[in-house]
Amino acid sequence: MIETDHRFVVDAPLGEVWSYVSDISNWASSMPGYQSFEETDDRHSTWVLKVALGALTRTMRLNVTIDDEREPDFISFSLEGANDPVSGRGSFAATATGSAQTSVVVALAIAGSGPMAGTMEAMSRPIVPRMTRAVSESLKQAIEATSAAPAPTPAPRRRWWSRWRLWLRRRVPG
Repeated sequence: MIETDHRFVVDAPLGEVWSYVSDISNWASSMPGYQSFEETDDRHSTWVLKVALGALTRTMRLNVTIDDEREPDFISFSLEGANDPVSGRGSFAATATGSAQTSVVVALAIAGSGPMAGTMEAMSRPIVPRMTRAVSESLKQAIEATSAAPAPTPAPRRRWWSRWRLWLRRRVPG
């Protein structure tokens, strides 16, 4: 089994992070090689991904099940290959680190089965950490892009008559 995790900080409050990641379709579309997503019900979905394992490119159908969901900071899921002998599990855990920042850990574990399991795991060993990092960065960017960022504070402006009075004081003796 190949296990990895990726830790990062999102510049958004925990509630906004949860709002985005609690929709599993956002996870699917953040995956490298995303092709399609089909939701069966609120716990089950099928993802189609185009995965490159070295020189081999394969279209994989993954049946994903949400096993546990605890708002606002934890999701765990399992996956099973519909057309490939692969299975795994993953999780998302978040912690508010401030009013507008959230620390996140995305974990993923993948295992192959059948006669080619050893070969598939050897080929996947460098890819799974990269895929976990890529989906994490994609989630981070999407959340930050949809986050309600505070409006920038405008620089104080001097009124035109203040500048006019200063100019007059310099020019007019008295």
